[in-house]
Amino acid sequence: MKKILIKASLAFSVVLSMSSLSQACENNQGRWCTNERVIIGFINGFQYNYESTIVGVLRDGEIMVQLLDGRNFRTNSSNLARERGCTEDGRCVGDQAIISRISGAEYNYQSKIVGIFSNDDLIVELKDHRRVRTRTGNLAVQGGCTIDNRCVGDTVIIQKINGYNYNYSSKIVAIFPTGRVLVELKDGRKVNTNTNNLAVGSNCK
Repeated sequence: MKKILIKASLAFSVVLSMSSLSQACENNQGRWCTNERVIIGFINGFQYNYESTIVGVLRDGEIMVQLLDGRNFRTNSSNLARERGCTEDGRCVGDQAIISRISGAEYNYQSKIVGIFSNDDLIVELKDHRRVRTRTGNLAVQGGCTIDNRCVGDTVIIQKINGYNYNYSSKIVAIFPTGRVLVELKDGRKVNTNTNNLAVGSNCK
C-alpha cells in the first residue's frame, strides 16, 4: 500500500512540475520550452529573421531551433524573438504600427509586430512579408495624442518638408514615442516631422 502511495505521489509531483514549466512558458517568465515558436535573428552572421521552433534546450543554456525547411541551428536566447508578449513600454505582438526607417532610409511603411527579443528589440512584418528588426522608437502608433495635444486624425498644415516651405494641408496618421508625428499629404505621401512644424488647420487663432 505504501509503495502505491509513493508511486502516486511521485506521479503527481512530475505532473505538477510539468504543469509549472508549461505555465512559466505561457507567462513569459524567461524559460525556453521545446515546441515553442520563435524567430531566429542571425544565422552564420547574416540576419534572416526566420520562423523556427525550439527543438532542444542544451545544458550550456544554448538553444537548438529548427527552421520550416527542417534545418537545425544552435543559437543563444538573445538571438531569438518570442512570438508573444509585450515590451516594457507596451508594444505587443500583433500590434499594427508604422516603421519609419529601414537600414537608415525613411519609408514609413505599414507593419505588424510579430516578435519581441529579450532586449525589447522588435521584429515587424511588412505588407510584402519582409521582416525587419527595429526599436520601439522607430515605430509610430496609429492612435492617441502628443503631449502638446496633436492627435491622430487632426487636420494640420505642414510648413516645411526637407527644409523647403510648402504649407501643405495634411492629416496626422500616427505618433512616435519621441513626440514626433507622421502626417499624410493629399497625394498619399507620408512625412515624419516635429509638431512645431505644424499649423492647426483651423480659421481660429
